Amino acid sequence: MIKKWLLIITFFLTSLLFSLFSPIVSAQTSPSYFEITSQALSGPATNSVYFYSYNVNRVPISGLKETDIKVYDNESLADFSFQEKEVGVRVLILIDAGLGLDARGATGKSRLDEMKEFINAFLSRTGVNDSIMVVSNEDRQLKSIVDFGTSTANITEKLKSYSPNPTRYSDGVAGINRAFYLLKDVDDEKKEFILFLTPGLEITDDKYINNFTELMKAEDAPIVSTILFRGDEKPWDTDLKEVAAIGNGNYLYYNNSSKATLDPFFEHISIWKNQYLVEYRIPELVNGTHVVSIVNASNTVKTSTSYRLDINFLPPRVQILSPLTGAIFSQSGSEPILVESQISFPDGVNRDIQSVSLIVNGNVVYSTENPEDLMVSIPWDSSTFKVGEETSITFTIEAVDSLGKVGSSDPVIVTLKPVGIGVIATTSSPTFLTYLIQYGGILLGLVAVILVFVFRKPLAVAGGSVVEKFGEAWESITKPRKVLTPKAYLEVLSGQEPKSVYDIYETTPIGRSRRNADLIFQAGEEDSPISRLHCTIINEDDVFYIRDEDSQWGTFLNGRKLEPLTKFELSDDDEIAIAPPERGGILFKFNYASSSYTPPDDLGYSQSQSYSIDETIDGDTTHPVHKRF
Repeated sequence: MIKKWLLIITFFLTSLLFSLFSPIVSAQTSPSYFEITSQALSGPATNSVYFYSYNVNRVPISGLKETDIKVYDNESLADFSFQEKEVGVRVLILIDAGLGLDARGATGKSRLDEMKEFINAFLSRTGVNDSIMVVSNEDRQLKSIVDFGTSTANITEKLKSYSPNPTRYSDGVAGINRAFYLLKDVDDEKKEFILFLTPGLEITDDKYINNFTELMKAEDAPIVSTILFRGDEKPWDTDLKEVAAIGNGNYLYYNNSSKATLDPFFEHISIWKNQYLVEYRIPELVNGTHVVSIVNASNTVKTSTSYRLDINFLPPRVQILSPLTGAIFSQSGSEPILVESQISFPDGVNRDIQSVSLIVNGNVVYSTENPEDLMVSIPWDSSTFKVGEETSITFTIEAVDSLGKVGSSDPVIVTLKPVGIGVIATTSSPTFLTYLIQYGGILLGLVAVILVFVFRKPLAVAGGSVVEKFGEAWESITKPRKVLTPKAYLEVLSGQEPKSVYDIYETTPIGRSRRNADLIFQAGEEDSPISRLHCTIINEDDVFYIRDEDSQWGTFLNGRKLEPLTKFELSDDDEIAIAPPERGGILFKFNYASSSYTPPDDLGYSQSQSYSIDETIDGDTTHPVHKRF
């Protein structure tokens, strides 16, 4: 009986200990805290917000659903789209390169070789959206080994040749403090980490620890983890554990045992790679400071950030499509005159129209409120306008938008004739062009006859030559034309007319200068991040590559900055950034024409189209580019 009770008590205590020390799983979906990491206007009236959702232990959780949150903008509930998205992390690896770096570590290798081994193990676990920078703290100064945006392969190559020659012990914690300021130059949604790799702290100073503690109080402070490379742990290495605790990170002593089980250490970084993205149209288009808030469904968890909306709102543009100036109408009274107009927004911010009015000779004769479409047709009964003779009528359409801004069309002047004087109603006046179309053929025939009669003798002599030239001209008109079909497509994802697609036929230089590039963006904008010749799409035997032409802001392939003047092969669905989109660059998606990719047909293109040589830009048949929408 006693053994039975001992077994029960043992099982209870084991369960209790397991519940206390088991990790919080990242799939928990009950948020205790939200953190907005970035906010940016992705269109004139569209806001994009990245944020984390945390559990009670401030660990990111996944599995949040759209119904779990609400989004407010200046306390107005917003309709939003929602997705969980891998954005990656930004990691600064700091090598503490002081005296003792060439001594042997716990695995039998030099401490520097152990550090390189650790970095390569970490790189093998990174993803395409992660950004890595490696610096060293040498002679109490930070020196860059590789910058953010470098590929993992290039980082590995750089590390092979890295061989410092320290002359004194480093001031390790002071080096961490300096690393903070390197991260401040980067502003995006990625969570930031500092991995401090050190052979041990030989010099410590409380002022550095105190300064580090103050830096960690910032809301956007990185997570700092420390890794010790030494033959054995020393009592003064406890400061490394303190740094990791203050930095909300982990401490690791690198030896044969920990080397074999690095996954738990790296998992602490990987759980930060996914964030949530909400995008919404700003409910109230009022310039000034806005506050966006993410709130859970029960209104118990909330986070907010502010941004400034500064749009130069312009009045709506109104254009009368029908009738056209010069049209003639008979005042029959049987059918009204239909005035058709189109409304658009030159500032790019679509919004509701409150009212549309038809003005005839300065008087409002018809108004409609809250039209559902931006194509508005207004009938006008001409019988209400009494005329005794031919009279000019001036139509104007006036539109008032939801901001109270008023836009008016250019006036259209038509002619109205009373019934009973033998007038036939027409939709256009008999202008000079009308007469030219009707009688031009007869006039040309008479001119031809006169010319033949006058020059009959020279024509008889040169008859053979004329026939020959005529034959050549006829052949040039009727001979089959070479037809070009696109071999690849560049679809704009952001930064320049989204959903625009550019057909790529051959090698195509891209930039902002008409002298240097065939595919031109932001021409004439000197402050553009796009260089005059930024990059080139290269076609080699129908295999496409991209090469950065040593541009100022760089070219990115799937989030990674390309090595200048080096070509990289392209594949379907590759994302190409011509300069960083957050700095005004353009993001494209590449696809081969031979793939299953179909260009967007939102505005009427139902299939891929071919273009003859005569339709290429500026007659250039070597590098033709055609834009479709």
